[in-house]
Order: sequence, then structure tokens, then C-alpha cells
Amino acid sequence: MDPTEEATARVAGRFGDFVDGFVQNWPVYAAALAIIVFAWLIAAIAGRIRLPRRITPNAFVASLVAGAARAIILLIGFVVALDLIGATAVLGSVLGAAGVVGIAIGFAVRDVLENYLAGLLLSLRHPFSTTDLVRIEGHEGTVLRLTPRSTVLMGLDGNHIRIPNSTVFKGVIVNYTREPKRRFCFEVGVDVESDLVETRNVVLNALDGIDGVLDDPAPVCNVETLGDSNVVLFVAGWMDQSTHDFARIRSEAIRLVKETLDEALIAMPEPIYNVRLSGPGAPAAVSDDAAAKPADKPDHRPPRPAEETTANTERLRVAEEAMDEGDANLLTGSAAQE
Repeated sequence: MDPTEEATARVAGRFGDFVDGFVQNWPVYAAALAIIVFAWLIAAIAGRIRLPRRITPNAFVASLVAGAARAIILLIGFVVALDLIGATAVLGSVLGAAGVVGIAIGFAVRDVLENYLAGLLLSLRHPFSTTDLVRIEGHEGTVLRLTPRSTVLMGLDGNHIRIPNSTVFKGVIVNYTREPKRRFCFEVGVDVESDLVETRNVVLNALDGIDGVLDDPAPVCNVETLGDSNVVLFVAGWMDQSTHDFARIRSEAIRLVKETLDEALIAMPEPIYNVRLSGPGAPAAVSDDAAAKPADKPDHRPPRPAEETTANTERLRVAEEAMDEGDANLLTGSAAQE
């Protein structure tokens, strides 16, 4: 028999056996299909059920629980259906292949899985809630939502900031909303001749008169450091950010402290700088050695004795007379010869 005809006959025989088996066992296949459809309906219903908030702290955890419930129900339905038709061996082969493929995919999408796992842990630990004002790795804003891959903030300038969940989980999170009380602070410099006790009382009285500054904890004003031309004071106070705006309270505190110090005639000196000019038109710089050296350097040689000075003068006079006489003789001699 021709190999082609043999292969065709084999395929036809197998197909015929499959059709005969399906016709004989169609109720079993129908029941398996019904189980799968029923499991899919149950999974859809389970995904729509809202669990109590005490079980799921936020919407992200609720979505994870719903997704896990759907996957488990569908898996159970498929396992029961395959066992009903006697194809559990196929299920084992599929799961083994899926495991190998899953490992390969895991290495390929490692960052995605890391962000997803970090989002799950953030949902369980619950370091912040929606509308909380936070600062994460230098980014400050209000939390909009937590997605499986990233945390979305609304920045103070109105821009959306999307931070990967892995960065959020491993970074430093400052939550300003979790505790209503918040401290504001600033520094002010006063003259070195000022009475520091009086200055401190003036500053504290100015802070007490601001609406929104809390009495408990009380404001503080301490000497921070001694500057080059002033004394630096550290001023701090507490406010309730649930009822007042932090930036406005701090700005008002700085304004009132400045006005109060002006009214009390307490000077706030400006820094003093030494300016050194350089260039063609700049005055010449004088070194320290040149400045210390006098302009006219005196002659430190010892004076000559009077006799030596007189003798030198006499020798110079005699030499000049001899030169005059020599010149005259020369001229006389020349004239006689002519």
C-alpha cells in the first residue's frame, strides 16, 4: 500500500474512533462542559461580591482577593471536568509545561512582578490612604490611588507623579496626614548686642497671638548658633493641619515675628562681606611685608670720620687744578708750534 494512502487511512480510522467515542459518551462531555460553565458563572459572581472592610483594608486588596477567588473557582471547575472525562493526565502535562513557561516569564518580567508584590505588601501594611499628604523619595503630594504596579500622587503643583511600588516599598515614606499635629520652624538672626532673653520673650509673644498655633506643645525659641555678624535663633511652633493650612500658618508666623522685632527696636543685621577687586583698573594690592616696610629705607652704613672727609675733599681739589693746568699747557704748546 502507498504510504500516503496508509497515513490517510490511519487518520480516518482515528477520527472515526473519536466520533464513535463522542457519540457514545456525549452525556459525559456535556456534563463536563456544564461544570466549566457553572464554575465560570460562580467565579463571575464571586468577583462582584463586596467583602467587609475589616477583611479587605482597601480596594486594592479587595481586587486581589476577588481575582484569587475567581482563579481558584475556575481551576476547580476545570479539574473536575477533566477528571469526569478521564483526562487528568493531560492536566498534569499542561501544569508541568505551564510551570516551566512561568519560570521563564518570571525572569523576563521580574520588575513587573516586583512592583506587583510590593503593591500587595503596601496594601497589607497600609502606610497611607487615599487623600493623604505624603513625601516619598523626595516627591511630595496627595495620594490618588495605589495600582498593582505604581503609586500615583497629585503633586503640590498639580502634576501627577507615578512612583513604582518597589521604590515606594523600599523608600522612606513621610505621612503628614496620619498625625494632625505638625511642627513648623524657621530661623531669625538678631544683633549680637541684643538682649537674648528679651528677644526670646518678644518672639514667643508674637507666636502666641497667631490663630492656629497650638499651646500644647508650646512654641519654642532657642539660640541656634553664633553667626559672623548676628545671633541665629531657632523658632518653632505646632499647628493642627486638619483645620489650618501649614504654609499659611508658617508664613504668618514669620511675618508677625519680623514686625514684632521691628516694633521692639531689635535689629536684624545684614551679613558683612569683604569685597576684593581684581583686574586692570583695580588698585594694586599691597602685601603684608611691603606694608610693614617703610617707604624710605635709611642708610645703615656708619658715618665717615671728619678727617677722612676733609682729606678726600683736598685730594679732589688738587686733582682738578692739575687737570686745568695740563689743559692750558697743551693749548699753549699747540699755539707756539703754529
